[in-house]
Amino acid sequence: MPRTPLLTTLFGLMISTGAAAAARGESPPGTVTPDRDPAALQQSVQRSSTEVTQLQRDVAAQERRSREADERLREQDGKLEQLRRQLRSMQAGTEAQNPGQ
Repeated sequence: MPRTPLLTTLFGLMISTGAAAAARGESPPGTVTPDRDPAALQQSVQRSSTEVTQLQRDVAAQERRSREADERLREQDGKLEQLRRQLRSMQAGTEAQNPGQ
């Protein structure tokens, strides 16, 4: 299963989170500044951890939906192939009953 779109989305979310933090005057995630209060740093780490956890859940849910959709498509492909075989069989039967038409 291609993971490139999922990873691109996750990477884009991480970048936008850093850009939003910079716009609010906060340091980007992962940046340590000595003048920040340890409690504020802890809160920042907790928020980042919560966000990463949510992003991981979102990616897992998207992958699950993708696998389910793939399975449905495989089932539909199988049904279509069965219908094609039935149609060919019926056409062959019709041609055998009415030769030359």
